[in-house]
Amino acid sequence: MSAAKQHEAKPRSLRRNLVITFTIVSLMSVLLLGVLNYFQAREMLTESVSDQLVNQQTAKARAIRNGIDRLEQTVVVSAQGRQVVEGVIEFAAAYDALDGTDVLDQAQTESFDAFYSVVAAAIGEAGVESIAPDDLDPGTDAARYLQYHYIVSNPHEERSDLVSAPDDASDYGAFHEARHPALTQLRTQLGFGDLLLVDTVGNIVYSTNKRLDFATNVQTGPYRNSSMAEAVTSRIAAAPVGDAVFVGFELYLPARAKPSMFVAAAIRDQARTVGALLVEIPIDALNDLTIGDGNWQENGFGDTAEVYVVGRDNLMRTDSRLWIEDPAEYLRRLDGEGTDPLVGNLIETFGSTVLLQPVETEAVAEALDGEQFLGSTTNYLGQSSLSAAGPVGADQVDWVVVAEVSRAEANDPLSSYVTSLSLIH
Repeated sequence: MSAAKQHEAKPRSLRRNLVITFTIVSLMSVLLLGVLNYFQAREMLTESVSDQLVNQQTAKARAIRNGIDRLEQTVVVSAQGRQVVEGVIEFAAAYDALDGTDVLDQAQTESFDAFYSVVAAAIGEAGVESIAPDDLDPGTDAARYLQYHYIVSNPHEERSDLVSAPDDASDYGAFHEARHPALTQLRTQLGFGDLLLVDTVGNIVYSTNKRLDFATNVQTGPYRNSSMAEAVTSRIAAAPVGDAVFVGFELYLPARAKPSMFVAAAIRDQARTVGALLVEIPIDALNDLTIGDGNWQENGFGDTAEVYVVGRDNLMRTDSRLWIEDPAEYLRRLDGEGTDPLVGNLIETFGSTVLLQPVETEAVAEALDGEQFLGSTTNYLGQSSLSAAGPVGADQVDWVVVAEVSRAEANDPLSSYVTSLSLIH
């Protein structure tokens, strides 16, 4: 090659090398800037999502505390109302008068026994427990008489619609016709699930809903081992005057074995205790505080974020979002986690995850120890999540509130950013 050509090739080679070098440096600069932006964006995004979760968790815990306080105050005030005070006195006297005097005839007895045979069979089919009809028998003439007239032969689908039992000519029937409309209205106005009046020896002498616990005795009857019975028989007696007793959720057989929560307060006629007011709180009351109207996305919860409550036994006290939105997918994931099949069967049978879905996560463990948790964990269905958890902070319950979102959804904006960065390059 001539000297002239060699001289010309060198500048071209130099220019090409410079262009390549500058291109590489530019790409490295952009890539480095992109990486730095990625980590900065990830930190900012994680902080933003974490703040939202903490805000949701603390707001819901505060709402539950305030709700429990208001509920107890409402029950205490209701226990002082004229309809409640006069009602328990009248119903208790009429109940006592029935025992040994008003008994069922043979046809009524056969109907009564047939009713409980059906109930016992239904309980067994639901998989709750195996129980004999005799184990559900209220045990006294007065109880059997009242259950026959207000439950067994009640023609209404909603038993509370029965104001006057046609064949009950006793004093109890007259008192019921006079008192039932006002007591039912009180229950409805205050949002109670059921309203019961208990006399001083433990007889449930009145119930708006006329479930299987109506007319039974909380000390000696079929449901004497329930938390509800414990509240009425021992905890009210130990409570200061003017205080209510709160009973957390339990699977309560008379409520078709669905989760039930109760609040009880002593009924006093001046200085004399004449009984107890017992009200059931529907599970919807707590669900409403965590789930609201179910419009998660419209309320800023995205596709997977949710808030739920867990008890000391590591079982849910509110329903899972996925269960409400897609029961089939929920059960599929539950099965994939290797959960006992009975859990899924019971959730499907009762239509709820409350007191059935275990939540044994790091977030719940720390919150049950009284600590605030914030970080990455695996949720109750084995999904990687970002969670905030902490105690409710109420003396009446040992619950924790968890707010969480799937890691995939929390990282969605970052994934989009990385995709965009790769397309640019």
